Amino acid sequence: MLREFWRGGSLVISIVLISGTNLASCETDPKALKPVEDLEELSIAIDEEFSPVTVTTFPTLLPLPTTVKPSCVRAPEAGILFTSDNFPGKYLKDTNCTYTMTAKEGSRVQLTFFVFDTEANPRCSYDVATVFDSNGTIIHKYCGKNTKNLQVISSEEDLSFNFKTDSVQESMGFLASWREVLDVKEEQDTEGKYLISFPSSFIEESPENICIELFDSDKSDGIIETQVYITDEEEKNNWVFGDSPFEKKSIEIKADEKLKCFDFTLPETKASKGLLNIKVSFKDSTYSVNSFKEITILKKENYPLIQTDKGQYKAKDDVKFRVLLVDHNLKPSEVKTIEELWIEDPRNRRIAQWKNQKLDKGLMQQEFKLSEEPELGTWTINFKAGPLKEKTTFVVSEYVLPKFEVTVEPPAAILRDAVEAKWLVCAKYTHGGSVKGQVRGNFTSDIFRPFFKNIEFVKIVSADDDCATITLTSDQIKDLTEIVDKFDLKIEFEEEGTGTTEKASWGG
Repeated sequence: MLREFWRGGSLVISIVLISGTNLASCETDPKALKPVEDLEELSIAIDEEFSPVTVTTFPTLLPLPTTVKPSCVRAPEAGILFTSDNFPGKYLKDTNCTYTMTAKEGSRVQLTFFVFDTEANPRCSYDVATVFDSNGTIIHKYCGKNTKNLQVISSEEDLSFNFKTDSVQESMGFLASWREVLDVKEEQDTEGKYLISFPSSFIEESPENICIELFDSDKSDGIIETQVYITDEEEKNNWVFGDSPFEKKSIEIKADEKLKCFDFTLPETKASKGLLNIKVSFKDSTYSVNSFKEITILKKENYPLIQTDKGQYKAKDDVKFRVLLVDHNLKPSEVKTIEELWIEDPRNRRIAQWKNQKLDKGLMQQEFKLSEEPELGTWTINFKAGPLKEKTTFVVSEYVLPKFEVTVEPPAAILRDAVEAKWLVCAKYTHGGSVKGQVRGNFTSDIFRPFFKNIEFVKIVSADDDCATITLTSDQIKDLTEIVDKFDLKIEFEEEGTGTTEKASWGG
């Protein structure tokens, strides 16, 4: 949109740029546009506060007016890491702070955001970092979360950005650094030249594997530096990232190595979050890698398991049980002794106990004999090994006859013109033994209600048999399927001696 107006007796022609609602990137220099693909949930937009942006025809562009004066102005030195307040904890509410950077005359400022995590918004209207070029014009607005380093290079020797937040939602903030460069083209593009893989969660005192794959064949020998930073989240208003690494490791990578994997172990710490920093540098300075990623730090844990040989016991039974301790890799725990092991009856009385029981590769076994008249109900096995505690239960009840289950095994296929078809009916106790008794079977087919055909059978399962076989002849099959294509079989199995009956059925 073109607008004409008089100012001080001179005709001034202004070009007004209005960002649309679906605008994801807006630059004053069209050649400086950056692809949105560089960001994960990262929006680069012109806020309504600065829209429309007016660029006059004066030789020197005037800085845009700001409605709120920054509450703090900071000037980080070149090469140091600086952050939002309370990083890597959540930044403060209602922040309004400007960071200024100035290079030597003839040089430019290259600003790099290694970590950027703020409240996401398509127009960057809430928590936002607004980057100003040397002449004061806005060249970027950042909000959301980045997946890789964000770089900005000034047109002259000055660069600044304002970090402003509201009072609603806070995130980690940013971690950044800047350096002087002579030319925009001197920075080597590392896009597609390397891939770093690492776990997002590290278990303390346990080796974790980190791998770096390099796709550039034209490189020299190099060094991989891995560091983890732990910051006190209660420390407020500390914007210079001057912490020493909590743990670090350096390894060499040869020019002919495409893939380098190594173990990295974090010692015990009270922190639950950390920053993993991986740097790769080469002797011929082909290019360099400097990546910061947030990681979660988990405590090393052991997982206990108590097993009994049965779930239900009766008087004078032997209760056999074992205790197993494994680590997070499901390998035998390093714990060597169970301090205390005891058994309680349903009235919470300690009936038996053992002290300082040794573990053999994380395993120990023990047994306990029930009395002639034990307390009926749910009993508990407890153990304690340092901070670890675990328990399991078993039931003591009066003796009851074991239950059984009836199964029907049909033929693979039934044809109308088949000579015969056989069904196998078996009854098994829960402990696996075969049940003896009488099998009553009834084949039925519905012709049309209320009329149906049925064929009944009675079979005896003796001590010499495991199952009963029921056979349909060719005529019986044809009779059942004279009008319909399917029929049903219902089974009743009566246990010998007790008269206990279980049922089963089949249809096809």
